[in-house]
Amino acid sequence: MNGLKSVCIALLFVSLFSTASNGRTWYIKPGGTGDAATIQAAIDASAPGDTILVATGTYHENLSITAPHNGICVLSEAGADATTVIAKVAGTGADFSGVDTTTTLKGFTLTGGTGAPNPENPGTFHGGGVRLYYCSPKIIANHIIDNHVEPGRGGGIQCFGSAAIIEGNVISGNSASFHGGGIHVEHGSPRIVGNTISDNEAWAGVAGPSGGGISAYYSAIVISDNLFKGNKAVTNGGAVVVDNCSVQIKRNIFTANQCGASGGGVFLFACTGEVSNNTAVLNRSGSSGGFGFLGSGSPTVRNNIVVCNNTQIAGGIGCDETTSPNFSCNDVWNNTPSNYGGCADQTGQHGNISADPRFCHLSPDDYSVAAGSPILGGECGTMGAIDMAGCSSAGPPFCEPPIGTKTSSWGGIKSIYKK
Repeated sequence: MNGLKSVCIALLFVSLFSTASNGRTWYIKPGGTGDAATIQAAIDASAPGDTILVATGTYHENLSITAPHNGICVLSEAGADATTVIAKVAGTGADFSGVDTTTTLKGFTLTGGTGAPNPENPGTFHGGGVRLYYCSPKIIANHIIDNHVEPGRGGGIQCFGSAAIIEGNVISGNSASFHGGGIHVEHGSPRIVGNTISDNEAWAGVAGPSGGGISAYYSAIVISDNLFKGNKAVTNGGAVVVDNCSVQIKRNIFTANQCGASGGGVFLFACTGEVSNNTAVLNRSGSSGGFGFLGSGSPTVRNNIVVCNNTQIAGGIGCDETTSPNFSCNDVWNNTPSNYGGCADQTGQHGNISADPRFCHLSPDDYSVAAGSPILGGECGTMGAIDMAGCSSAGPPFCEPPIGTKTSSWGGIKSIYKK
């Protein structure tokens, strides 16, 4: 239970031990022997302020939480490893509408979802595992895995018009045939913090980039303190693609993500905001293995580590002539075939360096650096996602050898946006 301490636990404590009731606690068991026959039956009977506590087990249901039940907390008793909700019928695993951040879903494995019909794009679907449609709940400490949307967006989670808090989840093995294998965001302002987003896929770049881990359009989005690993996109943004957004992309680790066009780690198109204190290592793409920038906008790009990324052109950071990022205090080193492409080499200017960051043990996913690393301290402060030394001496320099990827060009990448 240590990983599930939250406002939900506070609500449960009050309801069990206080003489002044702040809402009922419903206890749900497999087989229908609890206070209601199913999780959904308890949701339907709940009132704002209620807690639905779900016992260990596997439940075959599609959940839906709507405005009349705003303010409830649906909480597993033993966490996501022990409590699984498998979508019973085709559709979204957990569908939300008309609720705000007083509503919480915490501690479940959600799997087997195929998405709900998308009213914004008839004939397609969105939100395989979770759909957030004009609502803003808290999605906390869940495992959202193996949900698949075709045709459509947001294999794991779809956020449309949402300011949801998505925190501490494992979002893995999901796919979408359009954009956002892990998460897709449109016209929203979610906070995506502290998640592991891995092995998700976006298969196609219909009318724009795809985004294996996250895709976002026309949004103001915070993406911070996440691990992105092994995500894939057919076009842009192996881990993250953002299009016409205001962004705060901070303290993330991007590793072993790949895409066919630009931005194995991150691809920004016509965005403002900040990309800072991230570590991008061992990503692959046709162009711009670490970060790719295209279109109008002058995002701040500072205090990042961009090393050992591999592409056909512009290995580390790639820019188009229409964009003008403000670079400072980045370590861009040992990318293949170059550290910069389409924008001038920034090494030696505004605190930018090109040096081995001296990772402790990169091959087993340790992204801390050794004491004395050039990215620690100094006038720039710390570069990268981890702000302290993790060992006294570094392991050997480690970069994967060049890997074959689909050859792309800036002209080919820009043409995607003209469709």
